[in-house]
Amino acid sequence: MVQLRNMFGNSTVLPGKVIVTKWNTDNFTKGAYSFNAVGMKKNDRKILAKPVKKKLYFAGEATHHKYFQTTNGAYLTGKSAAQKVLDARKED
Repeated sequence: MVQLRNMFGNSTVLPGKVIVTKWNTDNFTKGAYSFNAVGMKKNDRKILAKPVKKKLYFAGEATHHKYFQTTNGAYLTGKSAAQKVLDARKED
């Protein structure tokens, strides 16, 4: 609350509910997220997102070229992959 009150003033009230994730202790992720490694090429994330034979589609923050490391990137790539699946089904 100290940080919130510093930003928004002393009249900032306590939240009615707080939800805390256990992302950093999850056995599958261990709090991991993607980052641009030294030597990474500009198109590497686009290559990572490339579908395999119009049967296997990839999504997630690591596959977004601009919004990696973010929930927004995960959401946008999920929507994009879902649309690609629908489009592929129309072609069959």
